[in-house]
Amino acid sequence: MMKRGNRSQNVVRVCPICLDNTLSIEPGFLTFIVPSTYSCATCGYKGPIFAEVPVEDYSNLLNKKAEHATQNSVNVDNS
Repeated sequence: MMKRGNRSQNVVRVCPICLDNTLSIEPGFLTFIVPSTYSCATCGYKGPIFAEVPVEDYSNLLNKKAEHATQNSVNVDNS
C-alpha cells in the first residue's frame, strides 16, 4: 500500500492480468534508464505495467472479478 502523490488517497498496485496485489519489482542494473519490471507471484506476469487501485475500491474489484468468474464458469458433468 502506498500514498498517491499529492492526494491523501491510499492505493494498492495490482497485476493487470489477475488483479492480485502480489507484485514485486524485479532487480535490474539499469533501473535509472529503463522502467522497472514488475512480476506477479500469482499468474507469472512480468512487465512494466501495473494498475493503481484505491484501497477502498480494491475489495469491490475483487468481488466483481469473482462474480464474473462464477457467471462465466462452465459446468461440465460427464454423468
